[in-house]
Amino acid sequence: MLAAYYPSGNKWLNIPIGFLPSQVSVPAASSKGLMCFIATQYTDGYSVLLVCNPLTRCWKALPPMTTRRYPFVVALVTDRKLSAYKVIVAGDYNSFDNRRTTEVYDSVTSTWKQSGPLPREEEITKNIVACNGYLFCLSRGPGNGLLAYSLQQEIWIKVRTGRMPGYSKFRHLVECNGRIIIVGKALRRQVLGLYIWHLDPPTMKWKELAKMPQPLSEQFFRTQSECFFCSALGDQIFISRFFCDIGLLYNISHDTWQWIPDCPKIANPFILTLEPGFDAVY
Repeated sequence: MLAAYYPSGNKWLNIPIGFLPSQVSVPAASSKGLMCFIATQYTDGYSVLLVCNPLTRCWKALPPMTTRRYPFVVALVTDRKLSAYKVIVAGDYNSFDNRRTTEVYDSVTSTWKQSGPLPREEEITKNIVACNGYLFCLSRGPGNGLLAYSLQQEIWIKVRTGRMPGYSKFRHLVECNGRIIIVGKALRRQVLGLYIWHLDPPTMKWKELAKMPQPLSEQFFRTQSECFFCSALGDQIFISRFFCDIGLLYNISHDTWQWIPDCPKIANPFILTLEPGFDAVY
């Protein structure tokens, strides 16, 4: 069972996933009305991926990847005009040249293929978002910077931006209406607070959008070192933390913060964005 927050109705909904095989492990990615899950094959111990539509309850087990692996980073990109989707898997080492490899599944051809490796000495995080034909993710490399994967050219590039804002340990990447945004903690005047920055395309610098009011921050975070999780849809950013029954919703357009009660108490939540629809799984 999945728990989903419905902003318009300000309530939580349960999404049953009992129609999926029992060996399904965790949700790994989402796009539009589709979700991708990681499952375990009992025959050889290696994982496979499943794509499903929770609304129609249709699902498909993808064919084996070209390399046996347990996916570290999984991204799902849906094209509703073409009624197609792609699954991008990255993060494992290639034993031949010690480069982290990438594989792409295309629903049109129903096949996997090897794609461009990650830049050398770069280690990506699981926090990955799709925006304007690219996948963006934060890296744990020497510069703790921003990486982008071109869905058309199928190559990774380093994105040259201004200094990355916030602390790398408390930094999350989201996409809001075509904008790349970082939600993270930063120290100002000896006070640690939660800030929201967006990447300004003309200058390629990070500009501050908002700051969580200090009373909210003190109420939401039990300790200054506490981690948090977030996701975004449209102009709204949802923020939660470990095993907590409350959450916060920030609306960029209205610059408002809203408490969300009765959040499911999950020890290690994995937050995804879902836009219910009749997207086909084939």
